[in-house]
Amino acid sequence: MSRFSPRGELVGLVLRTLCPREMSGVDVANLLANQGLDLCEGSVYAILRGLERNGLAIGVWVDVGVALPRRRYYRLTHKGDLAASRSSAQGLRLVTPAPQVGGTGA
Repeated sequence: MSRFSPRGELVGLVLRTLCPREMSGVDVANLLANQGLDLCEGSVYAILRGLERNGLAIGVWVDVGVALPRRRYYRLTHKGDLAASRSSAQGLRLVTPAPQVGGTGA
């Protein structure tokens, strides 16, 4: 039996968002917001720190401009890429309709 975990779903979304490219936490939060998920930046950063602790992502501080604060950019590790792939497959299973069993009786 599969158990639904809202936190697990959010982690999966962040993994899939980072999968194709390196991004800052603000970029991840904005991209998710543009896709209809209004998640506070603090929650995104908590997930990103957890991904780092678990060896799924690496964060690097980057100077982005003279008058701008540094930003931390995150990229997935090989382990993170694998987790994102598994998460994508699970997400697809959640939205794939089950096959019809039996007829309509018509």
